Amino acid sequence: MKFLPLTTLLLLLAFSCGQGTQMDTQTLAQEKDSLKSLVNEYNARIAEINKLIAEEDEGFEKNLTLVETLVAMPQRFDHYFKIYGEVETNKNVLLYPESQGILNAISVTEGQQV
Repeated sequence: MKFLPLTTLLLLLAFSCGQGTQMDTQTLAQEKDSLKSLVNEYNARIAEINKLIAEEDEGFEKNLTLVETLVAMPQRFDHYFKIYGEVETNKNVLLYPESQGILNAISVTEGQQV
């Protein structure tokens, strides 16, 4: 009776270490080829639809921009905001920013009512 849990555990371990179901390479190659043919069919259909749209709307393909570049120039970024509200607490208050930035000044002194 003492060996029943141990035997059960060993049997479960032995069966769980068996080989899993593996797909052979031929099946995977066939699936890959069928997916490639589907992709080619969809791309051909998309090209047909684009051609039909271009025939109806002359400015359709002219509005397509593949890549657009912009030269970034260094410049100063100032962002100011005002907060209106009332805070009453008997303990410390912790405020966390929602975005990163540098806090240059705090216009409130310790003990001042805000």
